[in-house]
Amino acid sequence: MSAAKAVLLVGSPRGHQSASRRLGLRLLQGLSSRGMTVETHSIYGDLDAPEKEEALIAAALSADLLIFSFPLYVDHLPAPVIRTLDRIASERRENLPTFRPRLTALVQCGFPETHQNRTALDIMRRFADLNGFTWAGGLALGMGGAAGRPMPEKPKGMLRNVLSALDQAAAALAGGGTIPEETSMLMGKPMMPKWLYFLGANWGWKQQARKNGKKAGRALDLRARPYA
Repeated sequence: MSAAKAVLLVGSPRGHQSASRRLGLRLLQGLSSRGMTVETHSIYGDLDAPEKEEALIAAALSADLLIFSFPLYVDHLPAPVIRTLDRIASERRENLPTFRPRLTALVQCGFPETHQNRTALDIMRRFADLNGFTWAGGLALGMGGAAGRPMPEKPKGMLRNVLSALDQAAAALAGGGTIPEETSMLMGKPMMPKWLYFLGANWGWKQQARKNGKKAGRALDLRARPYA
């Protein structure tokens, strides 16, 4: 019997340096070490060429475990991710597959609160229910920008909860199960105090403003409430 296959679809336009890709690859690493075969595709890159898009869809349809990893766009999925979901749904309706693969999603956002991702995960769960997938649970992360860096091999530092949750999820998924609720809760814990996150985010905004010749005044304060 061949090993179960996990396919990761990364839905971030930032390519290899994105937090979505780093999180997804860490999960794949755990799955691979437990005997699953793994494959990765970039939704943004592959949708640029018809042959790449077809290869992505074929990989998604052949997966025993399909993983989407993407950033939150306001409170929703990025448009290329929606396009990919539409293609997968259409193919499954047309070809009436006889097996029910599992589907999971990793969603991260720049907001400090993890609960901002709730709607996107609900959409992914609904997609699974309507299109013949078994929902295997999802992982959501606030302060996602802090995860867009090289990850240590062992859980430590501010990423310790994130890495521990990904390793726990890999163990559950590789064993044929779903992501435990306590693992999802661990993933969603704040990586740092909110005030520190705002401090770093404000600094980043101001650096970008200076780089583009703009004044970095109060208008770039993420805590500002000009219409309150």
